[in-house]
Amino acid sequence: MNLSAEEEAASLLDEPKLNVPLPFSFRWHNALDVLEIIVSIVVIYTLVNLLSMRYIVHGSSMDPTFQEGQFLIVSRFHFWFEEPERGDVVVFHAPANPAEDYIKRVIGVAGDRIEFRDQQLFINGERIDEPYITEVCSRFSCPDRVWEEIPEDAYFVLGDNRNSSVDSRRPNVGFVRRDLLIGKVLFRYWPLREIQLISRSFFPTP
Repeated sequence: MNLSAEEEAASLLDEPKLNVPLPFSFRWHNALDVLEIIVSIVVIYTLVNLLSMRYIVHGSSMDPTFQEGQFLIVSRFHFWFEEPERGDVVVFHAPANPAEDYIKRVIGVAGDRIEFRDQQLFINGERIDEPYITEVCSRFSCPDRVWEEIPEDAYFVLGDNRNSSVDSRRPNVGFVRRDLLIGKVLFRYWPLREIQLISRSFFPTP
Protein backbone atom coordinates (compact mmCIF):
# COMPACT_ATOMS: atom_id res chain seq x y z
CA MET A 1 0.00 0.00 0.00
CA ASN A 2 1.41 3.32 -1.03
CA LEU A 3 1.31 6.06 1.62
CA SER A 4 1.19 9.73 0.92
CA ALA A 5 3.99 11.90 2.21
CA GLU A 6 1.75 13.21 5.01
CA GLU A 7 0.69 9.70 6.11
CA GLU A 8 4.33 8.50 6.11
CA ALA A 9 5.40 11.42 8.30
CA ALA A 10 2.56 10.68 10.75
CA SER A 11 3.54 6.98 11.00
CA LEU A 12 7.10 7.94 11.86
CA LEU A 13 5.86 10.12 14.69
CA ASP A 14 3.88 7.19 16.08
CA GLU A 15 6.90 4.81 16.19
CA PRO A 16 8.24 4.10 19.73
CA LYS A 17 11.20 6.26 20.65
CA LEU A 18 14.52 4.63 21.56
CA ASN A 19 16.07 5.56 24.92
CA VAL A 20 19.56 6.63 24.04
CA PRO A 21 21.79 6.79 27.16
CA LEU A 22 23.28 10.15 27.94
CA PRO A 23 27.03 10.49 27.73
CA PHE A 24 28.85 9.68 31.00
CA SER A 25 29.75 13.33 31.49
CA PHE A 26 26.07 14.12 31.97
CA ARG A 27 25.37 11.34 34.49
CA TRP A 28 26.44 13.34 37.53
CA HIS A 29 24.36 11.28 39.94
CA ASN A 30 26.42 8.20 39.09
CA ALA A 31 29.65 10.05 39.72
CA LEU A 32 28.35 11.29 43.07
CA ASP A 33 27.37 7.75 44.06
CA VAL A 34 30.88 6.48 43.29
CA LEU A 35 32.43 9.39 45.18
CA GLU A 36 30.22 8.71 48.20
CA ILE A 37 31.29 5.06 48.24
CA ILE A 38 34.98 6.00 48.04
CA VAL A 39 34.65 8.55 50.86
CA SER A 40 32.80 6.01 53.01
CA ILE A 41 35.53 3.42 52.49
CA VAL A 42 38.26 5.93 53.38
CA VAL A 43 36.39 7.06 56.52
CA ILE A 44 35.73 3.50 57.69
CA TYR A 45 39.34 2.46 57.00
CA THR A 46 40.64 5.48 58.92
CA LEU A 47 38.36 4.84 61.90
CA VAL A 48 39.29 1.16 62.03
CA ASN A 49 42.99 2.04 62.05
CA LEU A 50 42.51 4.72 64.68
CA LEU A 51 40.55 2.43 66.98
CA SER A 52 42.43 -0.82 66.41
CA MET A 53 45.60 -2.36 65.08
CA ARG A 54 46.65 -5.73 63.69
CA TYR A 55 49.39 -7.51 65.60
CA ILE A 56 51.40 -10.57 64.51
CA VAL A 57 52.73 -12.74 67.33
CA HIS A 58 56.49 -13.23 67.30
CA GLY A 59 58.25 -15.66 69.58
CA SER A 60 56.97 -18.08 72.21
CA SER A 61 56.61 -15.85 75.28
CA MET A 62 52.80 -16.23 75.33
CA ASP A 63 52.63 -19.97 74.63
CA PRO A 64 50.25 -21.73 74.74
CA THR A 65 47.76 -18.83 74.65
CA PHE A 66 49.28 -17.30 71.51
CA GLN A 67 51.80 -18.80 69.16
CA GLU A 68 54.26 -17.61 66.53
CA GLY A 69 52.61 -16.20 63.42
CA GLN A 70 49.09 -15.78 64.79
CA PHE A 71 47.21 -12.59 63.84
CA LEU A 72 45.42 -10.56 66.50
CA ILE A 73 43.15 -7.52 66.64
CA VAL A 74 44.18 -5.04 69.34
CA SER A 75 41.73 -2.40 70.56
CA ARG A 76 43.28 1.04 70.96
CA PHE A 77 40.19 2.65 72.46
CA HIS A 78 39.42 0.31 75.40
CA PHE A 79 41.90 2.04 77.65
CA TRP A 80 40.46 5.44 76.77
CA PHE A 81 37.45 4.55 78.92
CA GLU A 82 38.67 1.92 81.37
CA GLU A 83 41.77 0.98 83.29
CA PRO A 84 43.73 -2.17 82.42
CA GLU A 85 42.90 -4.96 84.86
CA ARG A 86 44.64 -8.09 86.07
CA GLY A 87 44.27 -10.81 83.44
CA ASP A 88 44.06 -8.47 80.43
CA VAL A 89 46.35 -9.36 77.53
CA VAL A 90 47.95 -6.16 76.26
CA VAL A 91 50.36 -4.94 73.59
CA PHE A 92 52.80 -2.20 74.59
CA HIS A 93 55.94 -0.43 73.47
CA ALA A 94 59.03 -1.97 75.02
CA PRO A 95 60.35 0.45 77.68
CA ALA A 96 63.95 0.02 76.52
CA ASN A 97 63.08 0.28 72.82
CA PRO A 98 59.73 1.97 72.02
CA ALA A 99 60.08 0.92 68.37
CA GLU A 100 59.56 -2.69 69.49
CA ASP A 101 56.17 -3.98 70.69
CA TYR A 102 55.56 -6.73 73.25
CA ILE A 103 52.49 -8.80 74.08
CA LYS A 104 52.04 -9.85 77.73
CA ARG A 105 49.41 -10.39 80.40
CA VAL A 106 48.72 -7.79 83.09
CA ILE A 107 49.43 -9.41 86.45
CA GLY A 108 49.66 -6.47 88.83
CA VAL A 109 48.16 -2.98 88.96
CA ALA A 110 48.98 0.12 91.03
CA GLY A 111 49.38 -0.69 94.72
CA ASP A 112 49.86 -4.45 94.24
CA ARG A 113 52.69 -6.44 95.81
CA ILE A 114 53.96 -9.19 93.48
CA GLU A 115 55.83 -12.21 94.76
CA PHE A 116 57.20 -15.49 93.45
CA ARG A 117 57.46 -18.15 96.13
CA ASP A 118 58.43 -21.72 95.24
CA GLN A 119 57.71 -20.89 91.56
CA GLN A 120 54.17 -19.84 92.47
CA LEU A 121 52.71 -16.38 91.84
CA PHE A 122 51.31 -14.40 94.78
CA ILE A 123 49.52 -11.05 94.58
CA ASN A 124 49.24 -9.16 97.86
CA GLY A 125 50.01 -12.37 99.71
CA GLU A 126 47.39 -14.51 97.94
CA ARG A 127 48.43 -17.41 95.74
CA ILE A 128 47.00 -17.03 92.24
CA ASP A 129 45.73 -19.95 90.18
CA GLU A 130 46.76 -19.43 86.54
CA PRO A 131 44.93 -21.88 84.24
CA TYR A 132 46.68 -20.49 81.14
CA ILE A 133 50.07 -21.74 82.41
CA THR A 134 50.91 -25.21 81.08
CA GLU A 135 54.63 -25.39 81.86
CA VAL A 136 55.94 -25.19 85.40
CA CYS A 137 58.18 -22.19 85.87
CA SER A 138 61.75 -23.19 86.67
CA ARG A 139 63.69 -21.97 89.70
CA PHE A 140 65.98 -20.10 87.33
CA SER A 141 63.10 -18.24 85.61
CA CYS A 142 60.98 -17.73 88.72
CA PRO A 143 63.30 -17.47 91.71
CA ASP A 144 61.85 -16.37 95.03
CA ARG A 145 61.49 -12.62 94.78
CA VAL A 146 59.24 -9.75 95.83
CA TRP A 147 58.29 -6.62 93.91
CA GLU A 148 56.94 -4.10 96.36
CA GLU A 149 54.07 -1.72 95.69
CA ILE A 150 53.53 -1.02 91.99
CA PRO A 151 53.49 2.77 91.40
CA GLU A 152 50.55 4.72 90.00
CA ASP A 153 49.93 4.46 86.25
CA ALA A 154 52.18 1.41 85.97
CA TYR A 155 51.63 -2.33 85.53
CA PHE A 156 53.43 -5.58 86.20
CA VAL A 157 53.24 -7.83 83.13
CA LEU A 158 54.30 -11.42 82.50
CA GLY A 159 54.34 -13.78 79.54
CA ASP A 160 52.26 -16.95 79.88
CA ASN A 161 55.38 -18.93 79.01
CA ARG A 162 57.32 -17.94 82.12
CA ASN A 163 60.44 -19.87 81.08
CA SER A 164 60.81 -17.93 77.82
CA SER A 165 59.58 -14.38 78.30
CA VAL A 166 61.16 -10.96 78.59
CA ASP A 167 58.76 -9.18 80.94
CA SER A 168 58.51 -7.22 84.20
CA ARG A 169 60.92 -9.64 85.88
CA ARG A 170 63.69 -8.19 83.73
CA PRO A 171 65.25 -4.80 84.53
CA ASN A 172 65.01 -3.69 80.88
CA VAL A 173 61.19 -3.97 81.15
CA GLY A 174 60.23 -3.57 84.81
CA PHE A 175 56.95 -1.86 85.59
CA VAL A 176 55.26 -0.80 82.33
CA ARG A 177 54.00 2.79 82.31
CA ARG A 178 50.45 3.41 81.14
CA ASP A 179 51.60 5.72 78.34
CA LEU A 180 53.44 2.77 76.75
CA LEU A 181 50.28 0.69 76.41
CA ILE A 182 49.00 0.38 72.84
CA GLY A 183 45.84 -1.55 73.54
CA LYS A 184 44.00 -4.64 74.67
CA VAL A 185 43.98 -7.87 72.66
CA LEU A 186 40.38 -8.64 71.63
CA PHE A 187 40.37 -11.17 68.83
CA ARG A 188 42.50 -13.80 67.09
CA TYR A 189 41.60 -14.05 63.41
CA TRP A 190 44.37 -16.22 61.99
CA PRO A 191 44.79 -19.14 61.58
CA LEU A 192 41.12 -19.68 60.72
CA ARG A 193 40.86 -22.87 62.77
CA GLU A 194 41.78 -20.89 65.89
CA ILE A 195 39.55 -17.82 65.49
CA GLN A 196 38.60 -16.70 68.98
CA LEU A 197 37.45 -13.76 71.05
CA ILE A 198 40.00 -13.10 73.78
CA SER A 199 38.49 -12.64 77.21
CA ARG A 200 40.16 -11.51 80.41
CA SER A 201 41.35 -14.20 82.80
CA PHE A 202 39.62 -13.22 86.01
CA PHE A 203 41.82 -13.21 89.06
CA PRO A 204 40.41 -13.25 92.58
CA THR A 205 40.62 -9.80 94.13
CA PRO A 206 43.56 -10.02 96.54
